[in-house]
Amino acid sequence: GGNAVDIVPAPNLRSGSPGFAAFDHSPVVAVVAGTVRRADTELGGIALLLYGDDGREYYYAHLSSTTVTGSRRVKAGEQIGVVGRTGRRARFIEIHLHFAISSTWHEGLNWKNDVNAAEWFEKTFGKVPPGSQ
Repeated sequence: GGNAVDIVPAPNLRSGSPGFAAFDHSPVVAVVAGTVRRADTELGGIALLLYGDDGREYYYAHLSSTTVTGSRRVKAGEQIGVVGRTGRRARFIEIHLHFAISSTWHEGLNWKNDVNAAEWFEKTFGKVPPGSQ
């Protein structure tokens, strides 16, 4: 949706370059403390939902792997996965992380990403993720 971001390699990184290879194996971390659980789907591939202690819900999709099985508590900054290209749409495009935010918790994936993720990154961390679209 329109409020999500796809975090991709910087435009100057070419496939096969050391920088691209490093992005290909980049860790994905919890942006806030909370409870994370698997949310794999055909479309999103290996995916996670993070129910943040701040009351928001964070969605990470197209991971190549995750350290999460079932559901567990995580701290902000804790690694929860690795950037990838799993899922029906992502396997034919460049490696990336699809990231979306909902202002409230919901059951399952029946929710809307009503928080602009790029603006949230800028407000929270002082910058938009490199390569985000």
